Amino acid sequence: MENSLLLPEKKQKNSRFGVRRQIAIVLGLTIGFLHSFSSPYTAEASFFKGQSKSIDDDAQVNTAKSSTAETKADQTSEPDSQATPVSKGSGNKNMPYADEAVKHYNHGVELHQAGFLNQAVGEYKEAIAADNRMEEAFSNLGIIYAAQHNYPKAKEAFEEALRLSPNRPTTLNGLGTVIYAQDQIPQAMEKWKEALAADPKFASAYYNMGNAYEGQKNYDQAKASYLQAIGVMPNMADAYFRLGNILSKEHHLPQSELLLNKAIELSPDGEFVREAKHSLNIIESRFEKNKVKSPPPRKKQ
Repeated sequence: MENSLLLPEKKQKNSRFGVRRQIAIVLGLTIGFLHSFSSPYTAEASFFKGQSKSIDDDAQVNTAKSSTAETKADQTSEPDSQATPVSKGSGNKNMPYADEAVKHYNHGVELHQAGFLNQAVGEYKEAIAADNRMEEAFSNLGIIYAAQHNYPKAKEAFEEALRLSPNRPTTLNGLGTVIYAQDQIPQAMEKWKEALAADPKFASAYYNMGNAYEGQKNYDQAKASYLQAIGVMPNMADAYFRLGNILSKEHHLPQSELLLNKAIELSPDGEFVREAKHSLNIIESRFEKNKVKSPPPRKKQ
């Protein structure tokens, strides 16, 4: 999974937010769906190599330098744009982060991944106080604030991160998710498109666009977006689930059954599993009804 922090889930009943699985933010550390709102596929929290512990398989490493360690982008998940630290006023983009900033940042990542969000906020703020060029810390703050539904603070943190590193797809995606939560759909779409322009293989942005289209009942565009997400991240269970649900509504039952089962196979403990199983039971009952209605085959004379 690409590293992402999922924002808290909003159940979408009669509104555009009616999508069961949240919009994936995808910023870097994975806390649950750390894909969108309790899950944004995100918490951009990634460790600097040589500090603290190694990151989860789902988390991406931000390329950044400290005076004691240098990270390399983790290519096992979706590639993230490089963090390009700059010195205060000097324009020297290769100047390493302060050791104290790296120490607080990595501790913040540990707390973030463990779910201690308020303590993680404190560490990220300490990292920024030690070196205000650390855009990864601003980005992770945005993820936490978004998960806590503090959208003004989340937006401010993401925008500061983008000021320092304008083309990081995880941050663009996170900002789009926050804007979407504030009911600014066209502006959110623009941010997700910018994320994809920076990285065309950024699956969470496709997924988030699919969620937005689905909320608008634009099912053709939603299906296309979910398929694009699956195309670049074949193990994104939530995209299979959402796509399967749409096909069920359109009465494409065999295809829906296949996709829902695939979603459960990929994520047996996913938040969507109960709903997916309920949908599968309904599909099975429809199959049984169709069998009853079908006349028996005629005997050959």
